[in-house]
Amino acid sequence: ATSAGTADLLDRIAHEVLGTDGIERLGCREAFMAHAGVDPFAATAHDLEIALDRLGIARPTTTGADQRWDRGFELLLAAAVQPHLGHARPTLLERWPASQAALARLDTREPAVAERFELFFSGVELANGWVEETSRGVVTERLKAANHSRALDDRAVLPLPSRLLAAHGPQMPDGVGVALGFDRLVMLGAGARSIDAVRPFSSTTA
Repeated sequence: ATSAGTADLLDRIAHEVLGTDGIERLGCREAFMAHAGVDPFAATAHDLEIALDRLGIARPTTTGADQRWDRGFELLLAAAVQPHLGHARPTLLERWPASQAALARLDTREPAVAERFELFFSGVELANGWVEETSRGVVTERLKAANHSRALDDRAVLPLPSRLLAAHGPQMPDGVGVALGFDRLVMLGAGARSIDAVRPFSSTTA
């Protein structure tokens, strides 16, 4: 689960900038069952595709079973789940399926669950992060698996990040990493309709 300190920090940021009072902590299972009608921890790729059909969302084009599952999950999250999150107050979406772990540690008591989280407000993703996986071997295997998926989708294979892997040695401490979309936070705090309305320059004008 997300550390209490991390949740408190995100709560304080949202309170100061958005004027909110507290955050909702919601597991992926509960969110998907409420808004997509499917339990991602029990569903097959076919089950996710049935949910996509029922909601009028186009199925993924990839053919590998694992890739179909991941794309189905991602499509349901983006089109069916995310738009409902964070309206009464910010929602911290926690306890993700293991295949969506990225570089997050798996729960030692429940290995099907990754200790990953994302913060949403008014249907917009504001932050994402995880409890860091500290094993170099585990991180290497996940990066290789991600490259395998890219190859199956006819995308370029990425070089392994040697400096990142070197950091995942015996001395790497436990920790939590969070990336905050500052421009999105300012946009929502200002009540603007787009990021372009609040940032002084873009990639084309910098």
